[in-house]
Amino acid sequence: MDQIFMERVGADFPCEVELRSDIGGREDQQDRAYAYADPSITFAIVCDGMGGTEHGELASRIAVETMRELLQAFVAQQPPGDVVRFLSDAMTELDLRVSRELGNQEGGTTAVAVILLDGELYWFSAGDSRLYIFRGGELVQATRDHNYFLRLNEQLQNGEITPEQFRQESERGEALISFIGIGGLPVYDLTNAPLRVMEGDILLLTTDGLYKAIPQELILHILRGGDSLSAKADKLMAQITVLKHSVVLDNTTYALIKINARGVSNE
Repeated sequence: MDQIFMERVGADFPCEVELRSDIGGREDQQDRAYAYADPSITFAIVCDGMGGTEHGELASRIAVETMRELLQAFVAQQPPGDVVRFLSDAMTELDLRVSRELGNQEGGTTAVAVILLDGELYWFSAGDSRLYIFRGGELVQATRDHNYFLRLNEQLQNGEITPEQFRQESERGEALISFIGIGGLPVYDLTNAPLRVMEGDILLLTTDGLYKAIPQELILHILRGGDSLSAKADKLMAQITVLKHSVVLDNTTYALIKINARGVSNE
């Protein structure tokens, strides 16, 4: 499977989907993305491998290939089963397979995934790849970054550490505390109840290569524009291309999903 792979079955889809990826200033591409669309279900997953070139690429590839395998079994069910249970079980299986394959070697992958079914949005995430939801001209980050900052903020709010201790520990703030392949997934995000989508909503699933390189205000400006979804995806990538001439960038991979009228439930 390629680094980004789009699978469409049938026609008259409820969503538009665009995938983009760039190697940045790295020697190898450790990101992976996969999307699936049929007249009933839209799915996407974006992964950012970690732990060095060989292990990061392996981890993200296993995660995406496993997710595709599990999704194919899910969509074959008529009617589809419990989405939240499916995503929960899928996260567990991805973590198990990646950790088993890597063994004692360091590595793993972030993952953020969504399913759209019957006008409702479900998602999971592990690591710091993000899901953003664009609606009504505003952009909201729907997932948390599962890094040391998350733990530090909780400790600070609970009075377990002082502001000075927070500042001292912040140097390690971006270190991940959970990801696919860590074994057991100590922290993750999983939909408890689905979000009902609206026509015109845009979902952005992205590795940190995009949001650490481009300010959120610029991402928002591009999504607010009147361009097609494909043009919006290209404009985001154009920003990465320009930046590559002046700074060394990480791998960047993202999916854009736009809900059309058919993707909104009438219930």
